[in-house]
Amino acid sequence: MEYGFGQLIALLCKSTDNRIDGWLLMSSPLNVTLIILAYIVIVRRIGPSVMKNRKAYDLRNTLVVYNVFQIIYNSYLCWVLGSEAQPIGSLMKSDCEIERSDELKLQCFGFGWWYLMNKILDFMDTIFMVLRKKNDQITFLHVYHHAIMVLLSWVSMKYLGDSRMSK
Repeated sequence: MEYGFGQLIALLCKSTDNRIDGWLLMSSPLNVTLIILAYIVIVRRIGPSVMKNRKAYDLRNTLVVYNVFQIIYNSYLCWVLGSEAQPIGSLMKSDCEIERSDELKLQCFGFGWWYLMNKILDFMDTIFMVLRKKNDQITFLHVYHHAIMVLLSWVSMKYLGDSRMSK
């Protein structure tokens, strides 16, 4: 089966559940790809060159606020996912299938979207390293991890979401 360029673009923009297409960053892979590329360029090139002749910033208070926010946000997300998405109860059934109503599926997409936003916010970890001139901590693996987490989170929601939430 051959596809033309326009058909391929249309396929890339088609979600497994079209209710999420209007959500921020979910309509097409372009925006999330640009965010990831901007992150890589900033932390590998622009940031270190801007900070080259500058004194490292003291971000102690900023990091405390950021880390407390992340702890609260991630704890809440885990609690909500564990209680609202009902993954354990559904898997305890004899057929091990997760049964969700359309409303609950949409709610799960919402949790996934908030998770995606958190992964984008996690880029700040690296930005703080750049501003503190901790360039030895900005390894390929660190940058790759943050970039791939955003990409895989987006792809999971866009293309796999509904197929992973059976019935």
